[in-house]
Amino acid sequence: MKNLFNKILEADNKKFQIIIHVLNAIGILLSICVMIYAWRTGILKDIDKFQEFMNQFGKLAVLIFILFQIMQVIIPIIPGGITCLGGVILFGSWMGFVYNYVSICIGSIIVFFIGRKYGTPLIIAIFGERAYNKYIKILTKKNRFDNVFAALIFFPIAPDDMLCYIAGTTKMKFQKYFWIIILGKPMSIALYSLGLEVLFKKLVLRI
Repeated sequence: MKNLFNKILEADNKKFQIIIHVLNAIGILLSICVMIYAWRTGILKDIDKFQEFMNQFGKLAVLIFILFQIMQVIIPIIPGGITCLGGVILFGSWMGFVYNYVSICIGSIIVFFIGRKYGTPLIIAIFGERAYNKYIKILTKKNRFDNVFAALIFFPIAPDDMLCYIAGTTKMKFQKYFWIIILGKPMSIALYSLGLEVLFKKLVLRI
């Protein structure tokens, strides 16, 4: 099954990449449309109005966000910074961070096993050969994959989603990967979530 899947990916690699690019474009376009709608209705400019809007969804809003964020890690169709910011705006600084952290960690664990099962062809199909070659070269330099991977996860300077896929194709033990994700993700998520929240308040809400 794995070999058949990889052969299909290798044969239709360009088509698969086009689909991913189209999904990326759709995801970004939808995000822009939502932002425009929220701006015009005043939701983005008034915290009380925004909270009132979110209260309509109750606890379902949390579940939807977590599931969406998990899927976003598996198939990154929207820049991760946008969804992290969305969590903070929707649920506040602390709970937004918690929901981002939980969902991204779950997604990263799923991605590890997907990468382990389907290997490099899937990674290239999703992220492109150029990006894959660039980061596999960085990660495997001087045979220090584990240390470099941990550093890149800790600091938000590389595409974490692809790194997690790549980790699944290596000999790294899951237990070690698990603790790198659990201990390394809080820093990058906090920087994304809280940093973008500050910018959002300064540039959009003017507070």
